[in-house]
Amino acid sequence: FYTVMADRMDYFHVVPKPSKKKDYVKIDEDKFIAGLDAQIDEAGKRLDETMSNETYADDLLYCEKVTREVVKWLNKTYGKYFTITYKCHYKVKKNPEEPTGSDLHLEDAFIAKALKDLKTGTASWPDFGPKDKPQENYAYWHSKYFTMNKDVKGVGYMGLLPGDDRRLTHFLYSNYRGSEYTYDDILGILCISNDIKIRDAKIRDGKEVPSRIEDILDYLEIDNEEIREDIMLYDAVVAVDAYGSLSEAIGEEHNFILPIADFSIKSVEAMNLVRSGKKNLERAKYEIMVTLKEKMGKAVADALGKRNKELRTMKTPAAVYGQDGAAVSTVGINPPVQRTRRDFGMVLPKRVFENPELLLELLEEYKKPDKDLQVGQTNAYNIAIPVENSAVSFTIQGTGNVQIFVPSKGYPMPEDSDEAVLQAVRTLVEKLNTFDFNIDTSDIAFGTIAPMRNPNAGTIIAITGPVRSTKNKFIDSLSKRMNAS
Repeated sequence: FYTVMADRMDYFHVVPKPSKKKDYVKIDEDKFIAGLDAQIDEAGKRLDETMSNETYADDLLYCEKVTREVVKWLNKTYGKYFTITYKCHYKVKKNPEEPTGSDLHLEDAFIAKALKDLKTGTASWPDFGPKDKPQENYAYWHSKYFTMNKDVKGVGYMGLLPGDDRRLTHFLYSNYRGSEYTYDDILGILCISNDIKIRDAKIRDGKEVPSRIEDILDYLEIDNEEIREDIMLYDAVVAVDAYGSLSEAIGEEHNFILPIADFSIKSVEAMNLVRSGKKNLERAKYEIMVTLKEKMGKAVADALGKRNKELRTMKTPAAVYGQDGAAVSTVGINPPVQRTRRDFGMVLPKRVFENPELLLELLEEYKKPDKDLQVGQTNAYNIAIPVENSAVSFTIQGTGNVQIFVPSKGYPMPEDSDEAVLQAVRTLVEKLNTFDFNIDTSDIAFGTIAPMRNPNAGTIIAITGPVRSTKNKFIDSLSKRMNAS
């Protein structure tokens, strides 16, 4: 029989099974119609998520495919009684003016939905087939499983610290090279390219399965040659080594997405190997969720840190995390807590202070600009010794106690603050030794102050004598022996 509509005609041919021609089939009409309606709704919902709906021709094709899905269900449900064949005839049927994507997904609903989402710029989790777990079979949906917060644990899959995670959110949804596409779109394209390649490998002859990345870009209508070349390069790099020298050549501002794509691809590969019995489940979990996760997380965090540093250097405005409206920051994406200053202390021999005029002469070289070398109220000496691209401040008391601060005011924090302090201390001591103070520089290092042992049973020792210099020498000698013990 036929059903005739304005722009198309459906033809159904019902052929009963020879052995069932005389059988009487009792069917509850209401139940049958309810089941048929449910199948139409289910097929319509699934196809609505996977098919384009931009033109009237798309709508006609959608209706045809829904009908085909329902016919499949009828043949499966009542196949022992009859077989239905179905054909759809269009009043005017034109060749498609642009790629439909059918040769890419080959009716795989999860790949078809991924392609549609990428093309339309919308993204939603596939809710057809509730028992299916697409994140275990498709790299694209594996990446979306976490970026869409489908992970019930809510801890993310990269093990990033909160600051790095916020930076990932910012940069992942930033526009790629000023285009309408985001880095998340590029990530999705790399993952779906791998999914299509794996699907093609099952139906093609030969071991070599070429990438379909150009076909994907054509379907997505990405015409910008620079972006096309970039994506094809990323696709080739991920297929070889997302962490090797090739990835470094891409540029630090873009390559943070490569380890993420590689992680999703490797995760799905591992799941397939476990299902096929080629790999132990526990071993696969360790290799992916420990070893590869740590490697990927470190690479992503490093790349994001460098991108964030560029924002700070260029003072590029960026939205402030957790605040709505026009609140912006020019110091990067929620920069992590950083040390802005570190304090140290040391003691100089008292003989250094026996000649104040000589000490002033020695320290004049390190006098802070527009500051007095010696503070009037405390008689402390304030100096700044340059190191690397920074400087270390010293406040030297007449008692021999020295406070050390890094960095000195107006200077940046050096990369290795400990080494900068040691270098500055060594510079100071060598300067003092030019006047025969003979301060040992061979064992300059950081030490810790331990609490006094059995303080309740401690013994106080008094050093007395008429000659001050002799007492100082004795105390210095005793101090060295105690520190060495």
